[in-house]
Amino acid sequence: MLVRLILVAVLMVAVFFFYLYQINTTEAIFYLTTSKSYETPLIVMLLISLGAGALLVILISLAADLRNAISNWQLRKNELAKRKARKMEVEGQKYLAEGWHSRAKDSFLAALDKDPTLVPALLGGSRACSFLNDSEQGRALLERAKGLCQGDNELLLAVAEGNQALGALKEALDICQKLPRGQDSIMVSRKLTELYQQAGMWREAWESQKEVVRLSAPRGLVKQEEKTLLWLRYKYALSLLTLGDLDGANQALKEIVRQHPEFTPAQVTLGDCLLRQGKNQDAAEVWERAFLLHQAMVFLLRLEELYLSREEPDTVIRLYQRALTERAGFPLPRLFLARLYLRLEMLDEALEHLNHLAGTGEDSPFFHQLLGEVYRRRNLTDKAAEEFTRALGFRRRPSLPFVCQSCQREFTEWSGICPGCDECGTLGLKPEHPEA
Repeated sequence: MLVRLILVAVLMVAVFFFYLYQINTTEAIFYLTTSKSYETPLIVMLLISLGAGALLVILISLAADLRNAISNWQLRKNELAKRKARKMEVEGQKYLAEGWHSRAKDSFLAALDKDPTLVPALLGGSRACSFLNDSEQGRALLERAKGLCQGDNELLLAVAEGNQALGALKEALDICQKLPRGQDSIMVSRKLTELYQQAGMWREAWESQKEVVRLSAPRGLVKQEEKTLLWLRYKYALSLLTLGDLDGANQALKEIVRQHPEFTPAQVTLGDCLLRQGKNQDAAEVWERAFLLHQAMVFLLRLEELYLSREEPDTVIRLYQRALTERAGFPLPRLFLARLYLRLEMLDEALEHLNHLAGTGEDSPFFHQLLGEVYRRRNLTDKAAEEFTRALGFRRRPSLPFVCQSCQREFTEWSGICPGCDECGTLGLKPEHPEA
């Protein structure tokens, strides 16, 4: 049907032009050059012009169709390559989750050969490189990802995390510091806090955590974030103390004690700082007030060392006797007093207090260590060996059972921050509170 319509149209055009040819007999001269010309009817010249125009339109249309066909073919080819790249990237993520880091890296790199702009493959490849200790290639992949992620804060944060995994803290910090921070940027502030901690930049970590606390208020997470803020503030004070900035540490610790009187690590460390400044009496006053407030035995231990160094054992004995009176039924003051008598070679007094504890059912390793040491110094070797066996190990100087309330690990030295789980203010003596 279409062919017939075309033939009819062509026939009608031919008849129309034949009609025009019959009634238009005027001749026209067409010059090819200045010396060569042709004479032809005007209507034929018109027909040739129309035909040439139509041919030109057809050629242009064909060229456009060809260009579109090539473009569509290229798009289909690129789309196919991207689909293959995404498939390889998913395969790489699977290998990564299963611990096949080398295979994961190969899959990510193969995906990037198909689609160099596939950001998840760049990030996945850098992560695989971090497991394979190939920091050079990992950082190169992240640099490419960074260039493709401009304006996308979420992806830029992922690039920063990739740099962090590779140990490139400077690059990670540089990215996060340039990201905008507002009401919806709590993840950026948290990441900055984490990076500053990892870099040992405690003041900066503390300042960044303040922003986290502010942004956490609408989310109801302030309590936990404020706990982290206090921990970072204490770490900053410790860093000043470690660096020898005693005045700065003193000021920072006093501020913590003033604003958080319940935070015992700051009070212990403030006394330590005062001792290093030569202010022994001020340190003693800080620890005595703290003990009266918190009843934590670590303060008595600090005071014991201080007063013994000043050859004032009677002062320590009075402190322990006061603690015995105020905390009746609590074994630690009596244990420590027995240990003090042992250090002072007052064996009869030490044995008296230990025998009193034995009558209460006390059976801790520390108790048996002390009792064994008393027997050893009295040359009662059989009894000493029996007590040391009960204590499951002998140390010439009996150690104290500091236990972390968070990870339950035991340590022989007190620390404001648990060496095992890095929690702040969780170390206490094992029987810190009497049994109910």
